[in-house]
Amino acid sequence: MTRTSTGRRGTGIPRIWKKTMSFGPNTWFIWLVVPIWGFLLPVNLGMTMGDSLTNSLFVLGFLRLVILLHMSWAVHSAFLVWGLDPKDRKSGETWLVFFITKSLWPQYHYLLPWDYKSGEFGTYDSGVCTTVFKILSVLGLVENPTTISSEGVKKALAAAVETGKPLQDCLNAHKATLKDVIEETHHT
Repeated sequence: MTRTSTGRRGTGIPRIWKKTMSFGPNTWFIWLVVPIWGFLLPVNLGMTMGDSLTNSLFVLGFLRLVILLHMSWAVHSAFLVWGLDPKDRKSGETWLVFFITKSLWPQYHYLLPWDYKSGEFGTYDSGVCTTVFKILSVLGLVENPTTISSEGVKKALAAAVETGKPLQDCLNAHKATLKDVIEETHHT
């Protein structure tokens, strides 16, 4: 929080605007590709399949909205259904054990939102999002995707116990870029 000229606390939005996105200086790429991939190609595909322009626009707009909305609800439901409550010792003792396997995966995913390897639905280092990040990193469109190695987690847990700092702060201090993890695995 920053102080404004009137002395009131503000959010410092101009400071946020100055920061670069994870795509770095290639923000022109977003303005070029998103309208093409997100609008023109789907409308053109619908018209190629024999639909009218109006039908293509409705399918493009409303169907995409419905799918994205339901996917976000599915992620939230997965967090509630498959996630164990770390504060409740008996959260795993439920009749759902006959149908699903509960784990602490959702808590890990939301504890480390910057870990590009962590997938929405319980995958780690395998999945669509991870593959897209790796491809964009190789193409130079994503600068320094961050993750954490097993050694980094061990060091962060030890630091949290020794210093009494919150685990989130210790994990943030031990995160590594993709290049660091690759170099670490090549030297071992």
